[in-house]
Amino acid sequence: MARAYQEAHIVENLASSMKLLQAQTTELAKLCGTHEERIKNLTTANAELVKKNATLETRMMANEHNNTARLQNSHLPPLSHTPLVPLHDLGTNRPIRHFPKHEKDIKIMSTAEVIQVLQALDIKTMGMSQVEKKQQLRAQTGLPGESITKAEGSGT
Repeated sequence: MARAYQEAHIVENLASSMKLLQAQTTELAKLCGTHEERIKNLTTANAELVKKNATLETRMMANEHNNTARLQNSHLPPLSHTPLVPLHDLGTNRPIRHFPKHEKDIKIMSTAEVIQVLQALDIKTMGMSQVEKKQQLRAQTGLPGESITKAEGSGT
């Protein structure tokens, strides 16, 4: 009888230990899942930060180039035939399409071209007249302000 009692006690202890191990295994599985989810979230957040950093680097390099170009353009003689130093698109750091080659070209640019150039520089154009858009383009290019008449500002 004592032997049966000992065996029953051993079986109880083993069953109790097994239940405890199963509970701990379940808890570890939950923790593992939580850690995997955290790692996944951190990996996603890191990828987003890398992308934002690359975007900021591109924008900073374009701004750096544009500041130098504006300075160089500001020293051109008025209405000269010297080409303007083109500004770069803030999103790509590449020369802006339809950027005027010379100061005089600003007067004959179409509305769409002016808007495209200003948008590449992240300038909001909503609510601006054509004259204001061209004045803004001159300012962004580094050229001194010039009065643009309505006839000149009404480009196609």
